Amino acid sequence: MCDCLNDVVEIAVCVRADALSDAEASQALQSVAAWAGHDQRVDVALARSAPVHYAIALLNVPRGGPTAHWLVAELVQILQTEDQCGLHPAWRAYGGIWLAHMAAASVWTPANQSDGDRALAAAREHVDAAGGICPGALYSPPTVAELDDDPYAWLTCEDEPASVPEAAGLVTNALAIEPAPELAEVSPLVLGLRTLTTDDWRTWSTATLVHRLHARPDGCRQTFGGTSVV
Repeated sequence: MCDCLNDVVEIAVCVRADALSDAEASQALQSVAAWAGHDQRVDVALARSAPVHYAIALLNVPRGGPTAHWLVAELVQILQTEDQCGLHPAWRAYGGIWLAHMAAASVWTPANQSDGDRALAAAREHVDAAGGICPGALYSPPTVAELDDDPYAWLTCEDEPASVPEAAGLVTNALAIEPAPELAEVSPLVLGLRTLTTDDWRTWSTATLVHRLHARPDGCRQTFGGTSVV
């Protein structure tokens, strides 16, 4: 796994700990991206691990600030590079699930709403390129440990394959998830630190992480196409 993923989480944790401003963090992340070269090369190890790291990073930063928007845009770039590098469409679909939730969980203004819309459309495109996914995987993606055991099991199911719905549907369904007790009350900062210092993140309940992306403690109300969702 690229050390750059830990750098991304560490910078986000610094924002949560007030050691970096949101603006300073987004600038630092641009330097990380330039060094990592995600616009030129992505391997399976990064494709498998980056989505969860970026989601945990997003938990630690303001959802409407430059760092959150950078995280969404950079995951879009990683998935594009996966396509260019010829990685199996399943990896893009996996990243697409997390990208969809990150885009829907971020706050966009009229000035940058088109960026959020494009990110969600990109997520849908990558999921559809794999022929859709098992409906349950949309809100409970496989853990990285499960991907190690069988990277494609979550694409094969008896149910009709699912695509990515509109943002309001993503938020409503994600908020209905019952989070796992062992993760529900852990602060984003501690989640970030544990990601940096342990391999626990490889087996964490992804459904709980998805729920927490959308369950913002500030109670902000996000609006999608005239539909308000808390």
